[in-house]
Amino acid sequence: MWKVRPLINCLEKVSKELYSPNKQLSIDESMIGTKCRLSFIQYLPKKPTKWGIKVWACCDAITGYIYSFEVYTGADKSAPKSDHGQGYDVVMKLVSPLLGKGYTVYTDNFYSSPQLFQDLLDSKTKASGTVRKNRKHFPKNLDVLSKMNRGDCKFLHCDNLTICRWFDNRDVFCLSTCFTNSTATIRRRVGKEWKDVTCPNIVVDYNKRMGGVDLADQAMCYYSMGRKTMKWWRRVFWRLHDHAITNAYVLYKANYKDTIKRQKDFRMELAYSLTTTALELRRHPGRPHTTILSRLTGKHYIYRSSNLKRCTVCAYKKSSSRGTKYKDKKIKTWCPKCNVHLCVGKCFEAYHSRVNYKKF
Repeated sequence: MWKVRPLINCLEKVSKELYSPNKQLSIDESMIGTKCRLSFIQYLPKKPTKWGIKVWACCDAITGYIYSFEVYTGADKSAPKSDHGQGYDVVMKLVSPLLGKGYTVYTDNFYSSPQLFQDLLDSKTKASGTVRKNRKHFPKNLDVLSKMNRGDCKFLHCDNLTICRWFDNRDVFCLSTCFTNSTATIRRRVGKEWKDVTCPNIVVDYNKRMGGVDLADQAMCYYSMGRKTMKWWRRVFWRLHDHAITNAYVLYKANYKDTIKRQKDFRMELAYSLTTTALELRRHPGRPHTTILSRLTGKHYIYRSSNLKRCTVCAYKKSSSRGTKYKDKKIKTWCPKCNVHLCVGKCFEAYHSRVNYKKF
């Protein structure tokens, strides 16, 4: 990872400095697709990209801006760990700069736990998300073997923590410090018909706010710059570039709301602005003795040199006596400021007054 570590550190630092996210944050894992031989490659069967390098990401739930991230490279024995599991450590590390500022964090059942939500609440940060019923401190009396119909809900409260069991196609367990036992009515397709089903507001809000990371992945996959390669670090390198461009597009939309362009147009304009200098250099190949602006400006004087060299302007003129060959006129007069040999008169004047002196 040392090949791309400077870029990772720079991108994470700049992402935090340039943007203040909305109050809703979603934390999830993203995948950098690759099947290279790698010790920390991951297989996530429920993801669209099943094989690859896993990236923990904290995104703005509304815009998809990637605020903080971490490339997972396996267990790090040197890093400090808590006794609450990997999901707890990941969430606390990603949201550490935003603790105590009134944010709301949305997580799935890999990260959620009563201990995590209580510690976030103590740091003045709310949380909401699905949870696994086998988590430590999860109430056992909520998962009793009682038959529930579609739309039935059960709630338990402990101080500011609310745990919900809702039956849709199967049992869904949720944990929140934002909602109580309030419910809403939603439309669900049951078989071939649409029916009104009672749903807890915890689930409604979770479905609305949890897609921040998926929104960022969607924006990056439209015009990805990735290419086929057997080098895994190149995959990470290209993904970091897509990451930077996606964040730049979010910043562009936030600052220029009246003239919002499509992402394709934004990328084209960005690519053109980054390559303009290189394109100008390609129009004047070779190693020039001086820049165009310096030889066309200022005062230039002719001096006599001890060296005998070919005139720079005459070198591009065809000789009438030699057929198609160019002139081979060697002189001792030169311009010390431009460091070129020139004939006195028209060649000296053309070199210091014309942009394209070769066609003189």
